[in-house]
Amino acid sequence: MTIFLLIIKIIGCILLAAVALIILTAALILFVPVRYRISADFSAYTSAEASVSWLLHLVSLDASYRDGQLKAFLRILFIRKALAGEESDSLNHTDEDGNIAKHSITEHIDEEKNETVQTDTDENGSKYVNDTIGAENTHPCSSDHAEGSRSDKESGRRTRRHASIKDRLLKPFRSVRDFFRQLKKMLRDLRGSIDRIRQITSDTRLRKGVSHLKQELFRVLKLICPRRLRMNLRFSAGSPDITGIILGICAMFPITYQKGCALEADFDSEDMYARGYALLSGRVFLYRILAVIIRVICDKDCMRIFNRLRND
Repeated sequence: MTIFLLIIKIIGCILLAAVALIILTAALILFVPVRYRISADFSAYTSAEASVSWLLHLVSLDASYRDGQLKAFLRILFIRKALAGEESDSLNHTDEDGNIAKHSITEHIDEEKNETVQTDTDENGSKYVNDTIGAENTHPCSSDHAEGSRSDKESGRRTRRHASIKDRLLKPFRSVRDFFRQLKKMLRDLRGSIDRIRQITSDTRLRKGVSHLKQELFRVLKLICPRRLRMNLRFSAGSPDITGIILGICAMFPITYQKGCALEADFDSEDMYARGYALLSGRVFLYRILAVIIRVICDKDCMRIFNRLRND
């Protein structure tokens, strides 16, 4: 009998520990805030960084955009996984001592050494030429052929050098242009969704649900609104209407009117560009977001709107 009671006691302790662990995990997820930080610099080179962390950075998501390359990493405890981009550059490699070895440059130098005539120095200091090219160079026309190939190589290197300099100068402008093109496409899709939502909101039977959804939406925007914002930005989306839409979305947040924030829209420019910097950070409590979701699900008028969207 005592053995049976002891087994029941052990099972009860295990179940109690499991329940306590589940409650502790749920409390950590709901009551420990998720912190985020976003910074962008639109100067000669466009760069942006974003970081989302939870529970003293034990779980974090880091992303960066520089020179047209996107890199993203997810870290859980001490495990780090690359989601986008490569962790190390293909040109540079860091060894155990922290020295950077440029493999592509050394390989290029080795190829040049193999293509040209190698010279060595003997013990007396006189130089002699190695027979690495072969017997073809002994022909009288081989010198003319070598000079022509050498001039062709030099002209090819010069054109490649000019092309690389041009690409480096135009790279930041191309990245800004691609960013605004994607943003323009997203705004067009958003405009179509807004027209669809406008048709639903015009229905008199769904007015109560629409008003409730508006209230909850503004609550969510207030919850995720950044607590710190520093910005000095001048931008243009290429067309006045899209520029006005972006400015209107930014104006929905009262934090953009505080000291240290300057946002200027250029409605006259026909080119997409951005100049300046932006830095924002904040935190989000998940239990507040969960409360909003529960209130929306429990409202019958809101569920009618979702059913209407699903049927359409």
